[in-house]
Amino acid sequence: MTYARRKRTIYSQNIIIILGGFLFPFFFSCQSIPKDINEITDNTDTTTKKEQLYVEGTFIQEWLVSDWGDLQWQTEFSALKNVGIKYVILTTALHGDVNNNYTTIYPTSLTFAKQTTTVDVIERCLFNAQMLGIKVFIGINFNDNWWKASTLSNSWLCDQMEKGNQVAKEIYTNYKSRYNDTLYGWYWVWEIDNLNWQSLVSQNLLIKAMNISLDYLNNLSPDMPVMLSPFVNSVYGTPEQNGGFWKCIFSKTNFKKGDIFAPQDCIGAGGIKIEDLARWFKSLRESVNSKPGLQFWSNAENFEQNFWVAAPLQRFVKQTQLVNPYVDKIISFSYTHYYSPNQKTAKFHKTYIDYFKNGILKENVPQNISNLRVVKHDDQFMLVWNEPSAKENVAGYYVYENNILIGNFQYNAHEVCTTQLLINPVQDGKKTYSVCSYNSVGTTSSATYLTY
Repeated sequence: MTYARRKRTIYSQNIIIILGGFLFPFFFSCQSIPKDINEITDNTDTTTKKEQLYVEGTFIQEWLVSDWGDLQWQTEFSALKNVGIKYVILTTALHGDVNNNYTTIYPTSLTFAKQTTTVDVIERCLFNAQMLGIKVFIGINFNDNWWKASTLSNSWLCDQMEKGNQVAKEIYTNYKSRYNDTLYGWYWVWEIDNLNWQSLVSQNLLIKAMNISLDYLNNLSPDMPVMLSPFVNSVYGTPEQNGGFWKCIFSKTNFKKGDIFAPQDCIGAGGIKIEDLARWFKSLRESVNSKPGLQFWSNAENFEQNFWVAAPLQRFVKQTQLVNPYVDKIISFSYTHYYSPNQKTAKFHKTYIDYFKNGILKENVPQNISNLRVVKHDDQFMLVWNEPSAKENVAGYYVYENNILIGNFQYNAHEVCTTQLLINPVQDGKKTYSVCSYNSVGTTSSATYLTY
């Protein structure tokens, strides 16, 4: 697996729609990115002006780090520190599959679960985070049946919260005394959407479940903030409706001072258009203000879900600029998975370092590709191209068929990238293909064309 995969489900009684890296009957289509992202402005009036915030945290998923040793952790944390990242959200300590088989990423004495990772992932994360001054949130527990409407009964969801409390107690007991400052907070992994919790019955269930967790965590670890990160799709409501929903939830849930509301900005997944982002976060800011002491962070998405690749930095920086007037901090899903030089081409990381230090994005225009051609082998046709002679500014390639984007390929951490794509030419008539290289900012070369 080469990319971070999150499965999101928005469901109702009549339809189930999956967002993620799996093939299912229905998908939300990703919103197209404007040709000039700098033309997008925040049209929302605000009297609050402040210095631009930079990303201070990143999610790290357990599948990526399940066998990491100390050197890999230290290399990753060093890269994160170079861009000002102070927080890591490690998910998920306990995972339940659709058959309710439970596995942990740490040694457990829970009778219903077993450890499946080769190392104690929590220990390795905390040990190395402590060495490098990184603070860690632990994602407590999750069950894949969350994505099935039929499972969200009162008894099932409350049982999941109780299981999470047992996990939190075990983690707190095992690690807090040794990593007091490093084991900083809890992440409530369950992702709440803006479709399935609109009825009074569902809201009461959600409030009950959240309070089972919050009350226990507040008593167990009153000095550790609890973070949650919901998402939305604009198809199912307005910013004002979503803000009203959360204001209601906040009024009945026991968040303490210092807890963190960190909604996903949903740009990478296509749930929100970037030109509407400020309006969504302005409404949520007003909701957070109704809960004294609650912090408001943005979870900025630095990926493009249509091809599961890193987002151009021009787009990502724009996301942070648009929410800046409203939030207290910005974290990302996920710097480690999409911008880290240990996972992707180092060009994204190097360019972001320059932006972090100097406040500007700059990188030279990449060279054109060459020798675009079609190669036939047996009954298959491959569109093939040569890399530019100078690749130092090339992060990847866009491939178009009749002006429609059909491929987005990026260099990996070893600076290797595919330069071919399987195509389906037509017998009658011809198709026009074009390929251009692009840099980490998102600037493209001139396109090279071929009609076949």
